[in-house]
Amino acid sequence: MKKIKKARKSQVNYKILGEKYEVSINSERVLPDGNVIKYLHTGPEKAGTHYYDWDGSNLAGKAVARGMYFIRVVGNGFDETRKVMVVK
Repeated sequence: MKKIKKARKSQVNYKILGEKYEVSINSERVLPDGNVIKYLHTGPEKAGTHYYDWDGSNLAGKAVARGMYFIRVVGNGFDETRKVMVVK
């Protein structure tokens, strides 16, 4: 039986100041269609610091291929993108 290595996680953290915001956090692949690999969070968030982990899996729960991915955090008045490199 082949031993499967656990994937390292990429952590996204952000701070919301003031009121409650509607937030969407996705991992996305660099492709012309800009498809979403996995939804990490979608919905309201209260003020404060929030943390989300992406374990390198897609919507089906399978490990993604190596390459460049982006974690995109979108909310009321902000849109931030962070690069993540998956290596194997």
